[in-house]
Amino acid sequence: ATRPSPIASRLYKMSEDEARDKAMPMPDFQTSISNGDYSYLSPATPAKGKSRAISAYALGTPAVRPRSARTASGKECSVWPMSKDVRDCNDTVHKDLSILPALQVILDSPPVQRLANLNQLGCASNTYPCCTHKRKEHSLGVMELAGRMATLLKQKQEQLEISEKDVLCLRIAGLCHDLGHGPFSHAYETFLKAAYKNEKEHPEQYEERNRKFKEEHGVDMPPIPEKYEHENTSLMMVDFALSAVGLEIDWENLDEPLKQIGSGIDRELFGVPLRSGEVEPLTSRDMIFVKECICASPLNEDHAPTPQTAYVGRGEMKEFLFDVVNNRHNGLDVDKIDYFIRDEQMAYGSIQSNFGIWLRCAFVTWAECPNPKKCFICKDKVEPVKHLMICYPDKLLPSAMMFYATRIKNHSNVYTHKKTVSAELHTVDLLLEADKHSCMLLNTQANDPFSFPVPSTFDSFKYQRLPISRAWMYPRLFLRMDDTIISIIENKVIENPLPRLDRLRRYLNDHRCHRFYKCVAEIEIGLEGAHDKLWEKP
Repeated sequence: ATRPSPIASRLYKMSEDEARDKAMPMPDFQTSISNGDYSYLSPATPAKGKSRAISAYALGTPAVRPRSARTASGKECSVWPMSKDVRDCNDTVHKDLSILPALQVILDSPPVQRLANLNQLGCASNTYPCCTHKRKEHSLGVMELAGRMATLLKQKQEQLEISEKDVLCLRIAGLCHDLGHGPFSHAYETFLKAAYKNEKEHPEQYEERNRKFKEEHGVDMPPIPEKYEHENTSLMMVDFALSAVGLEIDWENLDEPLKQIGSGIDRELFGVPLRSGEVEPLTSRDMIFVKECICASPLNEDHAPTPQTAYVGRGEMKEFLFDVVNNRHNGLDVDKIDYFIRDEQMAYGSIQSNFGIWLRCAFVTWAECPNPKKCFICKDKVEPVKHLMICYPDKLLPSAMMFYATRIKNHSNVYTHKKTVSAELHTVDLLLEADKHSCMLLNTQANDPFSFPVPSTFDSFKYQRLPISRAWMYPRLFLRMDDTIISIIENKVIENPLPRLDRLRRYLNDHRCHRFYKCVAEIEIGLEGAHDKLWEKP
């Protein structure tokens, strides 16, 4: 017989000891929780005969018990501390990733786990079969690069006073920046634009659906905005991720720990672990900073009590931090660095670009705004102002040109390849056809007592069912909007053998058989001829 591994032997010995005796004393839990004491979770050196608990802790399975607490509204709930272990995982691009305890809490929330069912490149897998990597992998990569860049800047320029909490917030922003992407990634945004135009030009196609909706809810169907931005939905899903662990941003107490709204993570113990063993909790201002990093602008009225005209999360002397994940000045940020490298590896089989130098050579200094027309600070000023921003040495000019050339190459060869576009247009038409029928309305779980997660401010939303084009309006429904939506539609078609669904059945059959549209012609548009109708705005 082969000799069991050390871990297997230890587990066997633990179970044998448990069967032989139960002499191991447990901590006085009632006393501990009444005093808010979690010291019994610390991996201290055990006394003789008490090694089992510490062995279990070493295996990552501490006996975490919740304590009783009260929400901001006075309701009793149970809260527990975040784990003290750092989780390590492998990545195909960045190799080793370290996931801190606070990041584990966000990573394990339903909105982030949903990204595992979203292809990073949408329909590009029809062109490049290996392009099946997920948004979750990309988000973990951006999280890692954001942490590395902030840490390098902290080490090189101590006068910037970058704190560990700043680094943690940037990593959370990198992890959550793509939460607002819908099924098939950018194809869902194309679908929403097409749905807005089609409902405006052909309202008769939606009469039956809208009539059913009004009979059920007593109000008209909520309209689709003319312009949809997935970043706004990402901000909504950040709130949803916090609510999943019983927390919420409190705009009235920005510098206090997050508001406790239900059972979940203890708001006092959700943050940055200190060397002393204590935890510096994340505040509402910190989570606002996370959201501002995602959208690269102050929060609008949908995500703040009143529209903000300046950053709230951090002051002017830390303005450069907002450009790490989403750089509003030049677009050179860790988000693009990760997906350029990751998409190249999956599409071409190897990494053809090395953008690690952008992390190593980044330097913070005062510089004139390069894009004043789009900068929320400079657009109303006569002359551009100087910002404390991330800059690079002149020697990287060829690398910068290569960076943007890589973007053009990937767009031409992968993102807008004619077969990719063909599959995307067919998918958009399928979703458009499904969106017209009342039988395709999806349950929002608005009044479901067993719905997950804990109640939050979104419970004021009263619609029981919504079409696919409005799923982004409600987080519990958007949670189920991923690349499996085609199967959901197909199941509903099977359950409703109605003649008016025949066209949708043909779309579904063509999608299953990969019978997408064919490119039949190309029109070359020249720069000459100002009266060319092709250049006129529709």
